[in-house]
Amino acid sequence: CCHVTWHVPGLVWAVDDTELARSPHQSLRLHQVQDLASRYKFRPWVGERIVGETVAERLEQLFLQHGPPLVLKRDNGGNLNQAAVDVVLARYWVVPLNSPRQYPPYNGGMERAIREVKAPLREKLRASGPLPPSDVQHWAELLAHELNHRPRRSLQGHVACRVFQDARPALQAYTLRKRREVFDEINALTWTLMQAQEGCTQDEADTIRRMAVQAWLQQHQVITITQNHRVLPVFLQQIAHN
Repeated sequence: CCHVTWHVPGLVWAVDDTELARSPHQSLRLHQVQDLASRYKFRPWVGERIVGETVAERLEQLFLQHGPPLVLKRDNGGNLNQAAVDVVLARYWVVPLNSPRQYPPYNGGMERAIREVKAPLREKLRASGPLPPSDVQHWAELLAHELNHRPRRSLQGHVACRVFQDARPALQAYTLRKRREVFDEINALTWTLMQAQEGCTQDEADTIRRMAVQAWLQQHQVITITQNHRVLPVFLQQIAHN
């Protein structure tokens, strides 16, 4: 098991959705986007269906309001990998980083973020019974606001909202030109890794792409990956100099 530390607020976001309630009378899902380094939760969305077009529209609204991240982590859900979502990511030069198939712990920070909102909402729904999605949406927004202003030990006692807002000026360095350069660097590293592999399946190609993104993030001190308190190397053994 590896532990990832996110050092730069605003650069890497994660997205996920989950079933919030299911009964003969009601079916609701919760959609959440969070900045991983600051733990800042953007406005959640509650609805009966969360399709790819809705995800794409919400992401674009967040990009326009807060500025786009450099990387967006997501699982392999169909609505998160839909063509409309990929179009929005490409428009803003946001690098998608997909979890390995059937391995939710890879996006563990987002899994915890979802639980922070999901568990209290479910308690409220159990106590009240079925409610209009608009009411549950209001609860979710109030809860996200409260969590964004709760001091966190992981932030040295600071609150997520302040950490995220204070980091925004530094993100102006990631212009569209800089983002294109990042894409080129990650693509070049992906190609190098694939050449070292000498042929690969689609799953192996996805793994190589994931490792290339992780390597770029490590090289630029955006993240640190540790295992048993040791910092893991950036490169695969096949292409390491030693």
